[in-house]
Amino acid sequence: MLVLMTKDGAELSVHPSTVAEHQRLGWGVVSSVAETDPAVGDVELTDDELRAAIEAATGKAPHHKTGRAKLLEQYAAAQGGSAA
Repeated sequence: MLVLMTKDGAELSVHPSTVAEHQRLGWGVVSSVAETDPAVGDVELTDDELRAAIEAATGKAPHHKTGRAKLLEQYAAAQGGSAA
């Protein structure tokens, strides 16, 4: 995940595959999730794998509409890291 910022300071977490489109609209790259939350690191799991890992660790599956940024936060918390 990357954090992008508009000229007016609004921030948005986006998947790397959408960065080019956001940059075309004037958004600038601020940081990656690995930089903003060291507990997440370089997670290369799919969303489904993240959901399964969270369910295995907590006993409760995340909501099926939970976005990737929130899944990464929950994954970090389930792994004993700090969630932002």
